[in-house]
Amino acid sequence: MDIPGFRLESLIGRGGMAAVYLAVQESLDRQVALKVLDQTFADDPSFSERFVNEGRIIASLNHTNIITIYDVSIVDGLHYISMEYVNGGDLKSRITKGVDNAHIVDGDDVAMAQGRDDAPLVEEALRECRVVCEGLIQYLKRDLTVQGLLDCQVDGGHATSADQAL
Repeated sequence: MDIPGFRLESLIGRGGMAAVYLAVQESLDRQVALKVLDQTFADDPSFSERFVNEGRIIASLNHTNIITIYDVSIVDGLHYISMEYVNGGDLKSRITKGVDNAHIVDGDDVAMAQGRDDAPLVEEALRECRVVCEGLIQYLKRDLTVQGLLDCQVDGGHATSADQAL
């Protein structure tokens, strides 16, 4: 497979519709993750549109915990999304492994270590964040899709999608 401007290094993973490769963006000499839509889906306009929309939706988001999209394109019939490469495995396997609670710092420890007198407020905020994150993790285990994430609603620490809530 040849995508102009990229040198494929290795296969990182494969899903139901696409494969992700570790690649080098040659113009900037940087490692990227290159998601390539499987050819069996590329000829179907609905899959093609969903793939391009996935890249555009993620590119419209700006947060430190969301990867950066560099490019979404179709070249010689190959649909690809070029994105920031983050070493450490895929999200699904990391969620499956679970969270190691030994690495979660207690809010009281953080606030006291910094000499803050608002330790109870910091601890309460962290506790609420943990509840929301645990709900999101349970949701992600069920629906690891971009549309599923966009449909996600958090209510009282429990994450549900619009269709599951009905």
